Amino acid sequence: MKRILMSLSALLAGITVLLSSAPVSADSGYTASGELYCFSDDTDNRYGKITVTDSDGTVCASSYEMTGNTSYTVYVHLEGNVRLIAGKGNINVVTRGDVNGDGKITAADASMAFSAYKAAYKGQNMKLDSKQKFAANVDWGYGANVSSEITAQDASYIFSYYKEFYRNGKAKWPFLS
Repeated sequence: MKRILMSLSALLAGITVLLSSAPVSADSGYTASGELYCFSDDTDNRYGKITVTDSDGTVCASSYEMTGNTSYTVYVHLEGNVRLIAGKGNINVVTRGDVNGDGKITAADASMAFSAYKAAYKGQNMKLDSKQKFAANVDWGYGANVSSEITAQDASYIFSYYKEFYRNGKAKWPFLS
């Protein structure tokens, strides 16, 4: 995966960045769609995928470049080193563990994460949008046993964070220590 450095020093630890590209057609006739994610404390790595298709729906070679701290541009690659803009995306900030998006990490968030895990385990719909799924998967990219899926461990981490914050007025994620 191509690594691109991005300065997010203004973001606090425990904040997650969601780079999203809703399907956007540029004048080039190509469409970029998909989502990219990164954590503020691991800005070198991107999770997710951007796909570029032509007017017939054929997937094309593409790449993206950061155009600042809040946006990126997706390019389609043609023969002879020609690049055309296929779309642009903006960064949305999501708090790690705040599954319901209310600005706080609570037992309700842990419950939503665990319910999503149970639904996925049973092969059912998790009933979370992509932003909520990313917020619920708090340990994505950390440790040897970490999954790119929401697990019971994620729900446990969220609840433990909530308890520590409730008791002490501050908390930290154990896998970031």
